[in-house]
Amino acid sequence: MAEKLRVPLINAHRAVDDAEACGRVFVAMAKAYGAPEELDGMLEWAIAEGRPPQTGHIVVNGRGPEFIEGEFKGDLIEDHPLHLQWMLIATHRVNGEWQKIYPESLREWIRCWLRAKASGSPKSSERSFSKKDWAIDPAPWRLSS
Repeated sequence: MAEKLRVPLINAHRAVDDAEACGRVFVAMAKAYGAPEELDGMLEWAIAEGRPPQTGHIVVNGRGPEFIEGEFKGDLIEDHPLHLQWMLIATHRVNGEWQKIYPESLREWIRCWLRAKASGSPKSSERSFSKKDWAIDPAPWRLSS
């Protein structure tokens, strides 16, 4: 990975040098994927728990992110992942041209949220690639009672 990202790896397989290279690889990957530079922003970006952009479509309340307009107004977004997918591709005609309905900032936030929350985890400690052995990760705000 270090070679692919052109990160110097001197004295490979020495703990300190490998750790330094790993950190440099992380920084290179974070830059490549547009992660914020400040720590709090990076943590929110990494787990897709940052606030959605203020576009009038999704807001975070005490239960978690919810729709604030449309057919699912007041519902948690995690209950409607297909609608989120639709929001990524939804278009309409404006002045004879097709345009995305939702702004890019919101679509990017949705992509990050779906990637982080809907990737799933194994149902048991046994490794399996069968879809029946995987489950959607629970939302963090639903883990505590």
